[in-house]
Amino acid sequence: MTLTAHYNFERISRPVFVKGTAGTTISRGSACFYAVGDTETPGTIPGGATAMSTGRVVSTTVYARQFYVEQCSITNYENFAGLLEHDVTIGPDGTAAGEIIVGVDQAGATALTNQSVTAGDLLGAMPGSWNLFRGAVFTKPILRVTTTVDRSTTAGPVIGTLNPNVSPEEFAKYHFVYDNDFLSYVSTGEALTTIVNTTAGSNALNGVITASCAAMTDNSPGGTKTTQTLVQFQTGAACFFEAKFQLTEADTNAANWLIGFQDKAGTTTTTLQDNGAGPAASIDMAAIYKVDGSMFFRYGISRTTAQALTTTTTAFASATDYRLGILYNGMPITSGGGGRVFFFVNGVLIGTAGGAASGDELKIPSGLMYPTLLVKAGTGTGTQTMLVDYMRFKQAKLAASI
Repeated sequence: MTLTAHYNFERISRPVFVKGTAGTTISRGSACFYAVGDTETPGTIPGGATAMSTGRVVSTTVYARQFYVEQCSITNYENFAGLLEHDVTIGPDGTAAGEIIVGVDQAGATALTNQSVTAGDLLGAMPGSWNLFRGAVFTKPILRVTTTVDRSTTAGPVIGTLNPNVSPEEFAKYHFVYDNDFLSYVSTGEALTTIVNTTAGSNALNGVITASCAAMTDNSPGGTKTTQTLVQFQTGAACFFEAKFQLTEADTNAANWLIGFQDKAGTTTTTLQDNGAGPAASIDMAAIYKVDGSMFFRYGISRTTAQALTTTTTAFASATDYRLGILYNGMPITSGGGGRVFFFVNGVLIGTAGGAASGDELKIPSGLMYPTLLVKAGTGTGTQTMLVDYMRFKQAKLAASI
């Protein structure tokens, strides 16, 4: 849905240049993000965020860059600038002069949607889309719906109140949150279950859990997962997962590991196949992983046997801290529905799944899954041990589940 907005009280506006395709008209109320340049290099951007990848950063040295904005895209959604005050038509040079509404002085808004919404639902700017959708509240702005209306078959307006900040109480009401800093490792107390053959967990300074294979045996698995399946990708139920870990290779490059979501209970089946063959041939999964014989990050999605698995050019280093992130954008996981899963290493986007070709949304998992930390031996000459500082995720609740 494209955001078209009206404003109920005095607001702050500032002049900008809007970048886009010549001849296109960008509607009043569209969410704009600070524009980026193709030749810029990673660094910091206003607000303190880290550049996602080479070329995707707002320059802190070129003053004029702060006045160029563009619509949201899969490579630029961290740098929210404001809402467009009037329609603008992009000129032949790819820019147009305009004004954006900034700060918190953004009041009522009318959002056009083709989805049924319920009073109290939250709408937010969503990564991977130029739209606003219910449930994705990981970027600003936030729109709270004030009327109940069924627009699932015919597009139409939904009146709402814009609120760029969500209080802890509001967040708790509309989100399911799991945050484990591993202050102890007691399965029943931490809502965790050890994976078959794993050693019991132990802890270190600052709450670091150790998960390792039970013995120096090739293909021996270890690790932990939540006791119950807690996460399911559905329309409107955007989800973000993050874990910080490190692993010291016991035999050069022999470790296999997987971090993210998967649906295997671990008692009679394995999430990672033996001998570095990667994820199981039939699995519901969205995860970042590595296989033995390789020292590069991989990521993938899988809905039973329909899989999209990718090997990146981002090298994995032994005995190094990494922060892994997985974001599902909450859009439909039907063919052409716009569902996407984004994968991050230390805040840098390493890949996107679900949009490589029409119908790839059908490879995004649809079943209930366990948040999982898995390590698996690749040789019989060393015990592979994973150190994990924390595992957390948050998922927007569907209106029917609140």
